[in-house]
Amino acid sequence: MTSTPTPAPASPVVASPPRTLSILSLVAAIASVPLGHFVILPIAAIILGFLARSREPWARTMSTWGIVLGFVLLFWWVLVGLLAVMVWLPLALLHIGH
Repeated sequence: MTSTPTPAPASPVVASPPRTLSILSLVAAIASVPLGHFVILPIAAIILGFLARSREPWARTMSTWGIVLGFVLLFWWVLVGLLAVMVWLPLALLHIGH
């Protein structure tokens, strides 16, 4: 009589918790870099990041990066916009004077 080996017990499959808001926050922040002057994406990254921090505490690192990058990029685009106005406004006033 041969003994048949007993199969090992199957390990339970654990589903990973959703990280949708955190991923969207990080993607919106990163996508705002090559898309130019869109201020909407950094604002969306910040909002989604804060929503993700409250709803997805297990994905805190990703949502924090989305928030930080969103604020940095928002500040950058506001600064670029102000510098553009500072350069354009004197030129526009000079043109009106002639």
